[in-house]
Amino acid sequence: MTKPDWPSIKCDYVETTLTLAEVEAKWGISRGTLSARATRESWRDQKQQYAAKLEQIRQEKIIARTAEEQATFQSK
Repeated sequence: MTKPDWPSIKCDYVETTLTLAEVEAKWGISRGTLSARATRESWRDQKQQYAAKLEQIRQEKIIARTAEEQATFQSK
């Protein structure tokens, strides 16, 4: 039996919309093992921080695009 690829498993949970149950099914990891690891390493908090960071980036892009459109409009 090979060792689980924990960095990739963690990435699948933290940096995607997959739930722990979906990660469990994808990687074939037992629910208890996966849940214990996720709890011990605070994956849920990391997932929330990652989502917040992505939302901030999205908002910054919207603001930049709006400012660019406004500047283009005013220059015409």
